[in-house]
Amino acid sequence: MFREIFFSVSIIAATSAFAADKSDGVLSSTVQWRMSLDAEGHITALEPNGKPIDALRQKLEPTIRNWEFVPGTVDGRPARTDTLLSVQVALTAMAGSDQLSVTIEDVRTGGFVAGDRKPPRFPPAEATRLINGSGFASVVFEVSYDLDGKVEEVTPIASSPAMKGRLKEYAETAVRSWRYEPERVAGIGVPGKVVVPLCFSVGSNRTSAQRAAEKCQWTQPGSKASVDQGQSLALDSSVTLKSDVIGSTL
Repeated sequence: MFREIFFSVSIIAATSAFAADKSDGVLSSTVQWRMSLDAEGHITALEPNGKPIDALRQKLEPTIRNWEFVPGTVDGRPARTDTLLSVQVALTAMAGSDQLSVTIEDVRTGGFVAGDRKPPRFPPAEATRLINGSGFASVVFEVSYDLDGKVEEVTPIASSPAMKGRLKEYAETAVRSWRYEPERVAGIGVPGKVVVPLCFSVGSNRTSAQRAAEKCQWTQPGSKASVDQGQSLALDSSVTLKSDVIGSTL
């Protein structure tokens, strides 16, 4: 009897829980907003993307609304811009208190994966045979899309783990079927790139899927920016953050 196969992706646009426990007891979390800027770079709209922790979102939003940005341009002139704002924070327990201090680790803007994401489909028997001996396999793709969000190219990034057999093929097929939302400058889409990690787990119940999701994280070389399964990480943007906020603590 074949073991049941679970694709352990969490189908959400932003993590709603702490992404990882660090060895020093610091927790990491990422909160995302759909953000609109006017031609002067001021925030005109900030709408939560996904289901962030309300307390964390409420702590961050008043500060974020004071940040200054450089919007995208059309013919060299700044213009209204719509983008996704991702803020990665480190959370540390404050001595003698039940409160957490919040330190800004990474801020980025760009396009993202939008809407429902269909998981890869593959024959259970073949998947059981192909997945490595640990029962876990992963791949990290760089996805390029055009101004309409249509996929142009999907390639495993250089640091992506090797994936045996045809699992990578099945994963790429799924990633190509997803809908990508580009940044928009003056209402016009901007081509871009995102990183998307996917992981597979084999087991007799959903516990293995949960464990796989906990291990499925990719960190951009030379940066603290990380992306978990169910998220995407923008690699480019027409928007620039002017405010010096990295490393600041709330």
